[in-house]
Amino acid sequence: MIVDFHSHTRASDGSLAPQALSDFMRKRGVRIFAVTDHDTLADGSLDYSTNKAPDTLFFTVSDPDAPLVERHRIEVRLSQTTVVSGLDASGRFTLALDPAAAHRRVDTLQVRVTDRAGHSSTVSRLVYY
Repeated sequence: MIVDFHSHTRASDGSLAPQALSDFMRKRGVRIFAVTDHDTLADGSLDYSTNKAPDTLFFTVSDPDAPLVERHRIEVRLSQTTVVSGLDASGRFTLALDPAAAHRRVDTLQVRVTDRAGHSSTVSRLVYY
C-alpha cells in the first residue's frame, strides 16, 4: 500500500488545487494521502499555538477496489477532533479539529484507515496548542 502523509495544495506551498492533487496521487498509485496545508510546521506537525479557531483537515483514500465506502473504517484518536464527513464514494473524508477544546499544550492526532481485509495505514502528527 502506497501512502503519502505530507502533501500540500496551492492553499499553502503546493502547486495543485485539491482535486488536481487527488487525481495526481491516484495516478502515482498512492492509496492514502493527507493534505497538510493548515497551520503546519516544517516537520508536518500542526501548530495552533496562536490560532484557536476550529480547522478542517482533508484526507483521501485511494483504493483500486470499489466501493470505497463499504471497504474502509476510519479511526481518529484525539479528543477534540470529530469526523465531519465519512468516507465518500471518491475516497475523501473530513475531520474538524477544535484547538480551543485542548487540555494539553501538545497532543498527537492519529488517524487510522483500515480496509475490509484488515490492512491499515496510520498517520500521526503532533499538535501544538
